[in-house]
Amino acid sequence: MDEEFSPSRIELALLGELLRHEQNFPMSPILRMDDLFSRVLGQNDQFTNAILQTHIEDLEDVGLVASKEDIIEDSDMRAVKVRLTAGGVHYCVSRAYLFAEQEHGLTEDMSPDYSDLTFVLAKRFGVNQSELVSSEDRRVSLVHNQTEVANLSKKLDNIIALVSADNEFASRDATFRDEKIAKLRELKDALADPEARVDYLMFLGIQTLFWIGAAFADKPVGALADQAWSALKSIAGM
Repeated sequence: MDEEFSPSRIELALLGELLRHEQNFPMSPILRMDDLFSRVLGQNDQFTNAILQTHIEDLEDVGLVASKEDIIEDSDMRAVKVRLTAGGVHYCVSRAYLFAEQEHGLTEDMSPDYSDLTFVLAKRFGVNQSELVSSEDRRVSLVHNQTEVANLSKKLDNIIALVSADNEFASRDATFRDEKIAKLRELKDALADPEARVDYLMFLGIQTLFWIGAAFADKPVGALADQAWSALKSIAGM
């Protein structure tokens, strides 16, 4: 796949909808193009079928989806059907942060199911979350960013302390809070790797810093998480 490929918001929606269909109907993962378009258009009406068709062609060019024309059952009519390729499934799972970032973007037209599915897949197949990112994905050298990494590490320690002591956080779900704390520590450990994987850092950052910043925007821990999230993206070159 072209390493410079950067999916648009609508392309992520198309991929996410195909992933959702594949998980709901594993024995019949192929979806009619018009059905796919109607589902996506149901969330965002600013696109036409012609525009979506162009995006499907772009996704097909980079090997993430495959389409074919087929006869509709009990009919003489023909329809174009599309599905994710194996590479497309891996792309969706290994780039959960892209879906999560778009889900919480300026407009609310992305289903949260898209990013949630990546974690469902990981649990279903027993995939270690650190393995959700391809080993071929870009790495960033942290050797020359030791000051920034040390400052971020201190912020993570402070966030862990605040989350641990926050009764509101605990009242929502103590187990969920403990999972977030574990992920924060996992992120801190990942920053200790001199050649950290960018997508893995972002993957963990989305699950922790981005989420805490959004969920507790009116509390000190939320503001600190936002600062840490910005610092993490800067270190990762995002």
